[in-house]
Amino acid sequence: MKDTNEEVSNQAWAGIAGSLRGQLEAYLLPLLVAMDEHIDKRLVRTVVLLVGAIIELRHPGNGLVLSELGGYILGPGQAPAGTKRISNLLRSNKWHYGLIDRFFWQEGDRRVTALHNSGEAAVVVWDESVIEKPESSKI
Repeated sequence: MKDTNEEVSNQAWAGIAGSLRGQLEAYLLPLLVAMDEHIDKRLVRTVVLLVGAIIELRHPGNGLVLSELGGYILGPGQAPAGTKRISNLLRSNKWHYGLIDRFFWQEGDRRVTALHNSGEAAVVVWDESVIEKPESSKI
C-alpha cells in the first residue's frame, strides 16, 4: 500500500512540476521569441532550463557554480555538456543583456497597466536588503 501512495504522490508532484514549467515558459515566451531572432534554438532552450534551475536551486546562503548548473539542466551524467551550453549562451555575441532588461521592464509596465485598469494600486516593495546611498532612498 505504501508503494501505491508513493507512486501517486510522485505522479502528483510530476504534474505540479510540469504545470510550473509550463507557466515559466509562458511567462518567458516574449523573451524567448526575442532571443530566438538572435541566437540558436538550442541556446534559447538553454535559457528556459537555466532560469528554471536558478529558480529551483537559488538560496541566499548558497551560490550557484556554473558546473553545478550544467549538471542541473541536463542531469549529472551530462554536466560537462550542460556547462558548455551555459557557457556558449553567456559568451554568445549574438545577443545582449539588454534583451532581458527590456523584457522585465515591459513585463513590469504590463503588470502596472493591468493593475491600474482594474482599479488596483500598484505597490513596489522596497526591502532595503541592498546597501544604497542615502540619496537613492529619496528618489
